[in-house]
Amino acid sequence: MDISKYIESGILEEYCLGLLSDEDEAYLIQMTMLYPEIKEELIAVESAIERIAISNAVEPSPGVKQKILTSLGFDKV
Repeated sequence: MDISKYIESGILEEYCLGLLSDEDEAYLIQMTMLYPEIKEELIAVESAIERIAISNAVEPSPGVKQKILTSLGFDKV
């Protein structure tokens, strides 16, 4: 197996975004157990996506936040 090609295929990003089929997801997990390089790259991709999400996160205004929480059944926060 060409590990570099597998990593560069975009499969790791698709996994992190929840876009893989169950079969492809199972295969990727198996590959992370067999190849430490794939696991390391997967961790790096997950971290990068998390950093992007955090840097682009927006805190809702208190009024909107309260409306959302109330609609979910939480009266006070």
